[in-house]
Amino acid sequence: MDADNIHILKSLQSEHIGHKCRSLSIDKTMGIKAVYCQSCSKITEYVFRKSKGWQPDQSEKFSTTHAAQFKSFKHIAVDQESEFLKVVGTMLDDITEDFLPTSASFILNSESKEEKLAEEIVDKGMYHRARVIDPAKFEADTLRTIDLGNDSGIRAITGRLQGADSTTIQAYLFDTSRFTPGEAKDWLNAHDVKPIEFVEGEKEKSISEIEEVGIVKVDKEARLVYGVFLYPEKADHDGDVISAPDIEKVAHGFMTDYRAIDEMHAKDAMDAEIVQSFIAWKDGIDFFGKILNKGTWAGAIHISDDAVWEKVKDGTYKGFSVRISGIREPIGKGA
Repeated sequence: MDADNIHILKSLQSEHIGHKCRSLSIDKTMGIKAVYCQSCSKITEYVFRKSKGWQPDQSEKFSTTHAAQFKSFKHIAVDQESEFLKVVGTMLDDITEDFLPTSASFILNSESKEEKLAEEIVDKGMYHRARVIDPAKFEADTLRTIDLGNDSGIRAITGRLQGADSTTIQAYLFDTSRFTPGEAKDWLNAHDVKPIEFVEGEKEKSISEIEEVGIVKVDKEARLVYGVFLYPEKADHDGDVISAPDIEKVAHGFMTDYRAIDEMHAKDAMDAEIVQSFIAWKDGIDFFGKILNKGTWAGAIHISDDAVWEKVKDGTYKGFSVRISGIREPIGKGA
């Protein structure tokens, strides 16, 4: 597992090293994707988004049932196009189903996927990493990320060393919102863990990186919450992208025609109002330490609702979600 998804392997990663692969959408509404190996014409892995409520046992059951329904897969390409258009799965009763790609093709290499994910979340400032054993000493397809304890803020990458039968911890990950680098090192010392490398998860994000729509400042005395409402040209958790001109229309329309603020998209408005609204007019604007790119919609909300305010203070609510009605259009060739 990683921070956002559950991964269910259908074949060993080592069987597909050097092969050309591509991600497919199995069911966008349910938050299910898959990795398709073009060299072998088979699905090698299913990926389930945790935010859709998936649990490991449910994910395992679905992937087993889904895979058993198909006797073959074939990707359909067009002359002069470098990427295939879709994958057609043929079921046992010869009924076919189309699956559309969600990524460009990539070559699977021998580097552990869990190690890649660890690098990403450390780079994004989400975790400090304490590497205990060189990942090259592990069988790459056995590495997995697990949580240590209930809401401890500590995770571990575990796997099977080459030639071993049992699993061993390869690295520890410490949530940067819960642990300073010093506190993480103190925990390691207290548990007699001697890492071969410690990487602090603190890195200034560039405006070109994927951004999270979240709260950047809370003024407890004034009951004000500052944050980003929408980013332009950045995919959200459903893969949707909104342009800067459309963000401007949404922001202006909200201020002039709507202004109601609700809790978790409930029908009834809560006792709160937007008191600051602006669209970044250039790249690199510093909004309470958050670097914004041009076209970003940000601002502040005053919350009078006591119950909601408590959820902001205790960290239950970490960001904003703007409800938008529109028509999805594909991005890329043929769009």
